[in-house]
Amino acid sequence: MNGSLQDMLPTILKIGAIPLILLSVLLRRRSDRQRRAAAVEAARDTGGRRTRSVFDLDEADIGAIQTGLERLADGEVLVTSRGQEITTHHLRGRLARRLLEAEEVTAAETIVEAMLDAAPDPAPDRAEPLLLLARIRAMQGREAKARACLSQAADHDLAALRLAARGSPVHLAELLAGGLPVGGPPDLLDPRLADYGPLPCLWLAGRQDEARALIAGLDPALDRALAGPSPEDGDRIEGLPRATVEAARDRLHSFLAV
Repeated sequence: MNGSLQDMLPTILKIGAIPLILLSVLLRRRSDRQRRAAAVEAARDTGGRRTRSVFDLDEADIGAIQTGLERLADGEVLVTSRGQEITTHHLRGRLARRLLEAEEVTAAETIVEAMLDAAPDPAPDRAEPLLLLARIRAMQGREAKARACLSQAADHDLAALRLAARGSPVHLAELLAGGLPVGGPPDLLDPRLADYGPLPCLWLAGRQDEARALIAGLDPALDRALAGPSPEDGDRIEGLPRATVEAARDRLHSFLAV
């Protein structure tokens, strides 16, 4: 009997260690949260200034992004290397992308649905989650649903670009050209689908005539602008280098030729 107990002793010790390990992990996470909360409170006590920490969105993996969301929930302010504030919406969007890269489609879908719930229609923040949802539906083989999401995303994104262009056809053309796919025609299964601008979204949604009309409507203004800027502009057109405007016009026309 004593021999049996002696043989079982290592197993008993291992089982007994599991709660201790779990407790250690929970205490460490609790300590981290308390430390971050204390830092935020200390910042508030010193003139109301909040902690601002640089967060690398481009390099962050799934774990780092999840930690970033916890830090925001604790009241910390995260910023890019250029000082631009990072919101929960930004982190959720990047997390969904990382999950899709890892083919964790169900988890990504949960994140995207939370993004849509937090950005009621109409809202400019709906464009990104709609694009992500379009990619999810395409990966699931639900093409009709994917195209419907792209159609909605095109409308939201186009409205945002028109606002950013401030009534300038030249600036709108440059912004639209920046959202075109590189290296081929638009494709529902393109991993870069979530980065598409309004034109390829309209195209894939079956609204090709609207995409053509949008580009045709910009052509006269682009032709006039490129006819010859005044010398005092330093060969710039509405603040943009002439080469940038020319490249935008060429890209828009190339898109129609695909």
